[in-house]
Order: sequence, then C-alpha cells, then structure tokens
Amino acid sequence: MVTAVDHIENLRKQLLDRKRSKELELEEINEMIRVLGQAPRVLKGEPAREIHQERLPEKSSERYNLTFAKDIADYVASYPYGDAIKINPMLDTLRKEKGLKGKPKSLYAYASQVLKRMVERRELGLTHEAGVGYFRARPKSETDRTDSTLVHTA
Repeated sequence: MVTAVDHIENLRKQLLDRKRSKELELEEINEMIRVLGQAPRVLKGEPAREIHQERLPEKSSERYNLTFAKDIADYVASYPYGDAIKINPMLDTLRKEKGLKGKPKSLYAYASQVLKRMVERRELGLTHEAGVGYFRARPKSETDRTDSTLVHTA
C-alpha cells in the first residue's frame, strides 16, 4: 500500500532527477557556446586557445550578512521597551537565528555603527546611555500627554 510519505519521496526523487538532467543539459549548452566561440578562429586558421591555459582567480571577497542592518533593525523593533539592548547578546541571537558570519570584533563594530545611526535618526525610539547600552523608548502620543495631565490634575 502506497502511503502519503512514499508518494512525497517519489515526487521528490522525480524532481531531483529532472534537476540533474537540466543541469547536464545546461553544461552541454555551455560547452557548445565555448566551442562555437572558438570556431571563427579555427576557420581562419588561427590556433585555438590552449585548453590547459589556467585562468587567474578573480579577486573578490565574499560578502556576508547582506541584510545585517535590516536584521539589527528587526531585532531592535522586536525588543521590549525599557530593557537595555546589549550588542553581544544581540549578535549571539542573530548568529543563531539568521546565520550571521564574521569576526566577532568586526560584527560588534558594525552593529555599533548601525545602532548609532539609528539613534541619530531616532528610529524605533532608540536612545543610548553611555556605559549602560541602548534603550527603546515608547513614543508619546497626544493622548498620552492629555491622560497624564488628567491624572496629574485629579
């Protein structure tokens, strides 16, 4: 008797087989493009490029954490009002939840810059107290001001 799990596994295997065949087809197309690129030189009688010629590796650094600033903003937005936001515990949480990568000192420095920028822009009610950390302050609305006056006068 075929169960739902068997059906799902069979479907998964079929999709993996289709993926492999598409990848092989793509490799063939790339090889044909390479050969056709050399064809005009061969027809003119020029020597084809050496197959064993090695390419120099491109110098490009891998960019990690492309959404780092957004992840910090999301973390701050989800943090409760009035509690101190410490950078190291925040980075630990982001490492676990978002797969944050990098050197601890570099991550700390960049997180500090992002938080300072947020304080300067007054985003999410973020404030900084030296030696203590960053805090979120609840934004005061017009009703808060009138409510506090009513309580004060009563």
